Amino acid sequence: MGTPPSGFITAFKGETGEVLWHKRIEAQIQAGTVVTKGGILFAADTLGILHAFNARTGAELHRIDTKGAINSGLISYAVDGTQYVAAEVGGLSLNPPGITRPLRSGSALRVKIFALREKKQPVKVISWERAPMPGNGKYLYDVVCSVCHGGTGQGYAYPTLRRQYHILTDAERLKDFFETVPPPMPKLYPGLLNDGDVKELVAYFKTWKLTPQPGYTQPKSDGADAWPEIYSVLTHPRCINCHTSTDYPRQTDARHPHFYGVVRGASTPNKSMGNIGSAIARCSFCHGDANNAFTGAPGVPLQGKLGWRLAPLSDAWESAPNVAMDGATLCQKIKGYAEHHNLLEHLATPLVQWAFNPGDNLYGQARTKPPLTYPEFIEAVEWWLKDGMPCPQP
Repeated sequence: MGTPPSGFITAFKGETGEVLWHKRIEAQIQAGTVVTKGGILFAADTLGILHAFNARTGAELHRIDTKGAINSGLISYAVDGTQYVAAEVGGLSLNPPGITRPLRSGSALRVKIFALREKKQPVKVISWERAPMPGNGKYLYDVVCSVCHGGTGQGYAYPTLRRQYHILTDAERLKDFFETVPPPMPKLYPGLLNDGDVKELVAYFKTWKLTPQPGYTQPKSDGADAWPEIYSVLTHPRCINCHTSTDYPRQTDARHPHFYGVVRGASTPNKSMGNIGSAIARCSFCHGDANNAFTGAPGVPLQGKLGWRLAPLSDAWESAPNVAMDGATLCQKIKGYAEHHNLLEHLATPLVQWAFNPGDNLYGQARTKPPLTYPEFIEAVEWWLKDGMPCPQP
């Protein structure tokens, strides 16, 4: 995954813009820096290190491990010759694990105050812990979630939550969501939220009265030769989940909307950048070149510049959201594709082959496979092509 991003502090001479010094910090700096009258510059990073520099030379005077992420501004003041600096430790952050410390260490956010004396190690003089969040789902949502997802989950800076009934109303699924969510959303559980908080959120989400979507029933098709067998593969969730008629993919055998409010992005079948997710949530952010055993996210090797992606809307196999096309309609659609493209060449791509060997899901359970093996499916398609691509009557 590469190395986590680092931070930099640069001091300029105000009159001329001349760079006085430039210092690299091991982690990102999101908290505002503070300069004292006595010439000390305080800065803090997302790994929880509070730095004290000589503001004129950049020399590091002190380095304090506060044991939690620092994302808010610092306050510094002097009393009787002793310089104090206060930092809120464990605040909310959009940084993923590995770039930031836990959002909350212990049971609450904390404000720590350190005293700095000449040529002595800093002394922590106060550690004030903010009371735990009230056990109220609406309060938790308003404080933690609404700034990005809107007051009632309608979406704001980030996607809507209102398609995610199956997650929001189930505490175990919601915890899995919080634990495995990809950047830029922060990892909220375990950390900022505990088991009781999650239950309170679920109770609040149920007051939204979201409508659960109907389950998916895989249809059957009439037809001559191999078409009914081909249809049984195309309409299996491993295949049709990415051939949707909506602006989002689906997941699992229940075919619920994709976790995290993922959308297809631009639908451009003739351009390489279509159907790979939005700019803030590309498919490739979670789906690598192989299945991820830790998160359960599927993955396939790159094909050209593309890996995991949705089929373009022109290749949707649904007549309505979560409803597969009938056999006659889908047959004509596949026939039209085969008349202008090399169908067997497309079926040999890694993304298609993945459906027949999909591995395990997030819970370590084997994903279901289509009713035919990959060799059986290819043989059926070859027979269908050889016989002139016969389709059933509408």
